Order: sequence, then structure tokens, then C-alpha cells
Amino acid sequence: MPDIHHLAKPELRKRVRDMLSAGMTQAAIARQLHKSVSTIAFHVRHLGIEPKEYTTPEPVVRGKRRCAECGKSKTLGAFPTPRVAVCTVCRRSRRKESDN
Repeated sequence: MPDIHHLAKPELRKRVRDMLSAGMTQAAIARQLHKSVSTIAFHVRHLGIEPKEYTTPEPVVRGKRRCAECGKSKTLGAFPTPRVAVCTVCRRSRRKESDN
């Protein structure tokens, strides 16, 4: 295996493109190539791939908050963490769709 710490930019971008097409996340690619996530994101942008769209959680109203994906008002227990804007049900269905 070549020394990945000194990859030239075109070679690094090719590896990043191949890993992305294999379904790896940017964080996993960064760990495997021993680079920072921001470095991988930089190369992803230069490959012409649109950045992932992030959503911020809706405010809590009467103990509930709206899911950013399905739009339903759900209790706080329906979300994995307070920082996640998509409920667990939507996250599971998204994962199942990507597995098929």
C-alpha cells in the first residue's frame, strides 16, 4: 500500500471519489486516509459534488418539535439527540432505502 500521507492532489481526489462511490462517508474516508474531515470536504467540493445539506432542529414548542424530514410534530424522545433535526423513524427509513 502506498504512503498515503504524501498523496498528490489528483491521486488523493481519485481515491476520495472511489471511496465516495463505494458508499463511504467523508468522516470514514478522512480516518482511513489520515486526513482531516475538512480536507476531505475540500476535495469533495473540487470534485464537483454538492455538499450535504444540514438542517437545524426546530424549536421545542409544548414539549414537542417538528421533524425536518416528515414535518410531523413529535416528542423529544423521537429524536436520537437534541442536535439531530430528523426523527428516528425517518432516519431508519432513509437507511433502508440506501441499503436497497
